[in-house]
Amino acid sequence: MTPRRIGTKFLLLLLVPVIAATVLASLFFGYQTFAHMEEELTVKRETMASVHGAALASPMWNFDRAGMERILATLALDPDVTAALIHDEDGNRIVATGSVTGVPLEPDLAVREMIIHRTGGKAMHLGELEIRFTRSRVEAVMTQAVARDSLLLVLLVVVLVASAAVANRILVGRPLDRLLRAIERTERDGTRQPVSWRGQDEMGRVITAYNRMQEKMAADEAALMRAAEEWTRAMDSFEDAIYLLDTERRLVRANKTFYAITRSTPETAVGRPIVELIHPEGEEEPCPVCRAQEEKRDSVIIMEPDNPDNPTGRPIEVMVQIIRDKAGVPTGILMSIHDLTAARESEEELRNTLDELMRSNAELERFAYVASHDLQEPVRSVTTYAQLLAKRYGERLDDDGRDYLEFVAAGAKRMGALVRDLLTYSRVSSRGEAFLAVDLEEVLAAAEANLQAAIQESSTRLTHSPLPTVAGDAVQLTELLQNLISNAIKFRRPDSPPDIAIGAEDRDGAWEISVSDNGIGIEEAYLEQIFVIFKRLHTIDAYPGTGIGLAVCKRIVERHGGAILAESRLGHGTTFRFTLPARDKVTAEGETDAAA
Repeated sequence: MTPRRIGTKFLLLLLVPVIAATVLASLFFGYQTFAHMEEELTVKRETMASVHGAALASPMWNFDRAGMERILATLALDPDVTAALIHDEDGNRIVATGSVTGVPLEPDLAVREMIIHRTGGKAMHLGELEIRFTRSRVEAVMTQAVARDSLLLVLLVVVLVASAAVANRILVGRPLDRLLRAIERTERDGTRQPVSWRGQDEMGRVITAYNRMQEKMAADEAALMRAAEEWTRAMDSFEDAIYLLDTERRLVRANKTFYAITRSTPETAVGRPIVELIHPEGEEEPCPVCRAQEEKRDSVIIMEPDNPDNPTGRPIEVMVQIIRDKAGVPTGILMSIHDLTAARESEEELRNTLDELMRSNAELERFAYVASHDLQEPVRSVTTYAQLLAKRYGERLDDDGRDYLEFVAAGAKRMGALVRDLLTYSRVSSRGEAFLAVDLEEVLAAAEANLQAAIQESSTRLTHSPLPTVAGDAVQLTELLQNLISNAIKFRRPDSPPDIAIGAEDRDGAWEISVSDNGIGIEEAYLEQIFVIFKRLHTIDAYPGTGIGLAVCKRIVERHGGAILAESRLGHGTTFRFTLPARDKVTAEGETDAAA
């Protein structure tokens, strides 16, 4: 729709009511003029009849015919009078003037006035005066008035329509022309330029809104272009082939890896069906990826190099991700092709490394076992001969010699303890029993029996909540609890006897066992170091031992597929927490699922 047609319609819409109003106004003013002149004519008729009726009383009383004719001649001079007649009291015509033939064409224009003579206080009816009037002058005047008013109204209409046309052109036509030219320019070459218009009326607000819309659209397009460029840069940075399809499986966008795989370019690939790009020679039957695309379902598909649907010749993982709108309707398909070659090589390398690590660990365990086992004999020899030397030749030695001999005996004894503990540590994995259902109540009773002397000597108070049946090695679990209870007794506070509490909580199919004491506690900085083999926080004189007990505990818990940690504050006791598998986790081979 062009501005000119809009202006024409506007003028037509304006002209129709204006013409109707003009016609109605002309009729109204004509009627008003006619009514006014009719009223004047009525007053005139009544006045002339009354005045001339009184004037004829004397001539008729005196039978003065000439006097009556003069009065009637005076009436005949009036342009509105067509005839004047005098009738006697019997209705006979006496004198007449003008056109008196027949009866008046319009009876309402004829006026009759009685002629009465008054004498001596008496009134005598002498006759009647009839005056006949015409509307010809009134109609002529009214016609002229209507013509004049109509002409004025027509001139007013012409001026109004012309003014409206000029106003329409200035206020509507010009801004619409500018607005349409800007829209056509945008449609033609995408150029966006603001429309200049200073008006503050509705058209000005429309153009201002259009300019703001154009600015927002330009900003949105720039943002979309930046986003597209960022998307392209981001997607091109991936080694995987990433591409987007529409619901008809036509290519919408892809990164450079995809174009390299399909040996295509954006110009030749975008808009084409993906089957033509992946299978340029056609496919015998739909591949799993194609079926997933057609069925609009998310899928992850592994393809080997010899798969005819694999365009890369390498092992790949193809991901199909359906893009949906808020209503769940598919709007596109996001695809990716991931090369599995490096991952499989890494997996193979990791598998080889793990195998080598397991062999190395087994060899180290065997070495530790053999070394600790074989070292026991020379340690026992040193201890034995040191004792014999002290027994037979002790009296011959001076004080320094006896001190040296005691040092040798103490060192050999400590060496023996270290060797025994090292042997115990190495046996955790290499000499462990198959996992069975183990009642921790029985395990705790065995550990308590083994430590009965230390418990009684230290006045230890040992309490526990109901303990579950777990999957594990009964001997090692006994050693685990025995080490933790022994540790609590050893590191007790000198001013109060040990108070040890053992509890159990179900943790999503596993049991968390806690051993809490009221001992001297551990500084937070050392809570992880205490599980390191041979790591000691105190001197041998203060607290004897080899520093391997908690390391053995950690090794036992890890063999059972769990984890152990310590919570403590210096001077406020320590709580050890470790997890064990539930009884139903035992496999046919006697190991737990977690450990396996």
